[in-house]
Amino acid sequence: MLLRKLAHFAVFFVSGILFCGTAEAVLRIKPLGGWFRAGVALCVCAMALFADVPKVWIPGRHLTWSESCLNAAGALAGYLLMLLLTYMAGKKRKATDSGKD
Repeated sequence: MLLRKLAHFAVFFVSGILFCGTAEAVLRIKPLGGWFRAGVALCVCAMALFADVPKVWIPGRHLTWSESCLNAAGALAGYLLMLLLTYMAGKKRKATDSGKD
């Protein structure tokens, strides 16, 4: 049971990382600001929450909101971790570039 919950968290954690990587690539092309990041975070949570909805139509399966919330927590954790790492890398890059003068 615990292993299954960890697997759900891990799969959506990786999804959150991938969403963040895609969002940051878009932001490099066209700066859209913080609202874009907030919108992507909202989409990440919505994707994770509604990933289990098709279980309603599968005989013998059921939708559990606790599992859906765990999915959303994993996706948001991955997204926020990647966002933090991206921010720290950008800050380090700026410090390195300013030191070259």
